[in-house]
Amino acid sequence: MPQSIATNTLVAIVGRVVQVALGFAVLAALTRFLGEEAFGQYAAVLAYGSLVLIGADLGLYLTLTRRVGQEPKSASTLLSDITWIRLVSLFAAFFLGSLFLPVFPILKNTLGVFWIAAAGFAAQSLSQLLMGVFQARASLWRASVGDLVGRFVQLGVVLGAPYVAVSLFPRVHVALMVFAFTAGTVAAALAHLHFLPLRFRLHLPPNSSRVREILAESWPAAALLALNAVYFRVDILILSFFRPESEVGLYGLAYRIIESALFLPAAFGGLLLPRLSEGSSLPTALFRESLYMVTLIGSGVSLLLALLAAPIIHFLSGDSFAGTAPLLAILSLALFVMFLGNLFGFTLVARGRVRSLMWLYAGLVIFNVIANLLTIPRYGALAAAVVTVATEVLAAAIAAILAYRLAPYTFSSTFFAKLIIVLLATTGGTLILPDSWHVVAQAFIAAGIFGGMSFALKLFDPKEIRTLLAKP
Repeated sequence: MPQSIATNTLVAIVGRVVQVALGFAVLAALTRFLGEEAFGQYAAVLAYGSLVLIGADLGLYLTLTRRVGQEPKSASTLLSDITWIRLVSLFAAFFLGSLFLPVFPILKNTLGVFWIAAAGFAAQSLSQLLMGVFQARASLWRASVGDLVGRFVQLGVVLGAPYVAVSLFPRVHVALMVFAFTAGTVAAALAHLHFLPLRFRLHLPPNSSRVREILAESWPAAALLALNAVYFRVDILILSFFRPESEVGLYGLAYRIIESALFLPAAFGGLLLPRLSEGSSLPTALFRESLYMVTLIGSGVSLLLALLAAPIIHFLSGDSFAGTAPLLAILSLALFVMFLGNLFGFTLVARGRVRSLMWLYAGLVIFNVIANLLTIPRYGALAAAVVTVATEVLAAAIAAILAYRLAPYTFSSTFFAKLIIVLLATTGGTLILPDSWHVVAQAFIAAGIFGGMSFALKLFDPKEIRTLLAKP
């Protein structure tokens, strides 16, 4: 039976907490096995692969999510036709991507590693398409199980393979860790296929008229995602041109931690997308309560990351990655803005304003690339982090204005006042904790202060989130 958005989001939170814990274990092992320089190369390979993957996306995930909500009886054939498009685009994108590897100094000798990663990104791409079905059918627990399977497999390979490799090679190679990434994504894709809430097989041949229709509908979203990926990923590649691989590794670790928290707003937005697409006008009550929820959760997660940046990095990767802590503290501000920006972005997509977003991101790409090129040569990773914050603030602010034009909304001054009290109390309570306490204990106490104060001040009043508890 379909579940409510709030219930699915709770499932996503619980599943993601476990996944984040496993992801942190993977990061800890990766950074300790590889060291700063090799981890920098690992981060660069995955950042470049992510850019190439976006080139193959073609906006198909958003189109599938929206159309399955609109045409539930055609879900199986829609998924088949869109999968064929994705498979062709994946091969073309990664083939072209492999030709440009020599352009980037840090990627010059990584052709074999790149193709190992390509297989992993292809599996990840399939999982992303299936996520559209899970979200449209409000069965997010199935997707969470698949994600956990993938994480466990990746962690198992990361922890186990080096003990075999060190008997053959003098050090753990980047290729082995990239293989662990691919093993995890393939396992997750197979689990997602097993738990898919519909019967699915690839139909031959694909429906040519439907393929043309899907491509015509998807291209604005494809351009939007491509532009978004450029300003989201290009900083690591620009950094690799001007700074040593060790600095790329420090920044790459901070970014990976931020990315691990981005699943929540993305999953929440994906669950909202079918609901926000219904009817001739935006459901303002649903949007408003979603905005409050995203603001509360985003501010809490971001604050805890900023306050505990140094002990988190020390716990994960040791003293050699200590330079990551200030970068993580800066990027935590960008994370909060991303929480809001995701909601505004999904709202605009749901209401057919993709082209407006496309022009927005085109301007942001220009700003981001120019700002990074002007500042990274002199200030390095610190500049990349600050430029990321500035870009996300611009993106969220403009998207908020565009969403306001669809349905004027306001923030309660009482909500803001209570939120500030909660944030100040959490900050004060966290700062007085002894440094000798384990970071996990500090995080639990800080989260307890934030959650307890939020509940006491009724920042999640059941009456105000009744819309989110309604069945879809």
